[in-house]
Amino acid sequence: MLAEEGINGTIAGLPEGVHAVLAFLRREGFDEAYHLEGGILKYLETVPVLVTLDGRVLDESLDIMLWALEQRNPGQWLTPEQGSRAAMLALIAQCDGEFKFHLDRYKYPERYENVDAQAHRIVGPAFWRSSTRS
Repeated sequence: MLAEEGINGTIAGLPEGVHAVLAFLRREGFDEAYHLEGGILKYLETVPVLVTLDGRVLDESLDIMLWALEQRNPGQWLTPEQGSRAAMLALIAQCDGEFKFHLDRYKYPERYENVDAQAHRIVGPAFWRSSTRS
C-alpha cells in the first residue's frame, strides 16, 4: 500500500502513523513532505513534526493541520458553517485543554496520583452541554 502512495524506501522503518501522514499529505498534493531523521527520532515517534519549505518547525498537531489546510482546503474546513473561525479555534482549544484534562484522568486514572476517575467522568457531559449552547 505504501508503494502505491508513492512512498519509497527512504522512510522505511518509521512508525506506521508517520507513513499514514506522509501518504495522506502526498495524496493531497504535498510532494515536499518528509520525516525528520537523526537525534530527535524518539521525539518524532510520539509527536508529529512538520518542517515547512521556509524552515518553520511545527510540532503541534493543530498547527500542522491548520498549515496544511491553509495550503489546500478543498472542503472549506477553515470556514465554519456557523460562527467564526476564531470561535471554532476556541472550541478546539477547550476540547484540547479543559475537556482532555478530565478525559485523560477518567480513561487513564493509573497515570495520575489521587485521581477519582468517576469525578472526572461527570465533567464530560456537562462540558458538552455548555459547549453546545455557545
